[in-house]
Amino acid sequence: MFLQKGDFVTAEKLAFEGLQNAKASLENNPNPNAKNDYYYYLQNYAGLLYKIKKYDEALKYINELRSNLEGNKVNQTNEIYALILTGTGKGKEALPMLAELVKTGKGSNEVAVAIKEAYIQTNGKSDGFEKYLSSLHSDMKKSIQAKLAKELISQPAPAFSLVDLDGNKVSLAELKGKVVILDFWATWCGPCKKSFPAMQKALDKYKSDPNVRFLFIDTWERIPEPKKAVQAFITDNKYTFSVLLDDKNTKVVDKFGIVGIPTKFIIDGKGNIRYKLIGFEGSDEAAVEEISYMIESVRL
Repeated sequence: MFLQKGDFVTAEKLAFEGLQNAKASLENNPNPNAKNDYYYYLQNYAGLLYKIKKYDEALKYINELRSNLEGNKVNQTNEIYALILTGTGKGKEALPMLAELVKTGKGSNEVAVAIKEAYIQTNGKSDGFEKYLSSLHSDMKKSIQAKLAKELISQPAPAFSLVDLDGNKVSLAELKGKVVILDFWATWCGPCKKSFPAMQKALDKYKSDPNVRFLFIDTWERIPEPKKAVQAFITDNKYTFSVLLDDKNTKVVDKFGIVGIPTKFIIDGKGNIRYKLIGFEGSDEAAVEEISYMIESVRL
């Protein structure tokens, strides 16, 4: 929270205290989870140092973390490690990791920015970068399509009717014949909100298509009267979402068997769920490509 508000001093102080507490717990706690807690704080603190551009210090902590991990767990730290390496001028070492993240659609928006700097550090100039990046994006599209081809399903979507922020009733039944994208979210959900810039881009891409409809279903709110807070969030961020309100009375989230948000469903014109996505990772570009592929693959 302090980092988002620009109070880097307080953010760093609290993150460091958390790291020290986790380290003390590790030394005195026989619970094996204590080690994982410490590793979490190590990565969190290294990431914070990167954001406030203390790259050399960040590299020290991320190296400590990576030296204690094995196999795929090391790979899970590749993004922050590559970002920090680029910050310290070691782009040649970082570039292969950044390229792999872009190719697989798993790199964040920060990766999309850092990869150009890593390329320049590697080659001494930016000549050829656009061609290089275009090749990576081509691989990304192929990777996303291959992944999604294995995740295609077909099961009837539960019927529902909800009210939007303007008091209008919207039902899934009245949208038969259209591809419908349902996005279950909440104002307190960080990954939900992180995905929204990409979802706005996807919505803008299809805003003139009468056969595609995006519905953002607000659910699991933790305040008594969430409508005002939801409206303020949408307005403040200038999103043009069609937001429906789900609560303990309507329980549409339960009808869809959702256990975590964000969860997205792509429903075809016959009313069948064809794709289900849980969580959010990667860049906005990869997310838009993913949504676009799913929409196009289930059109009637």
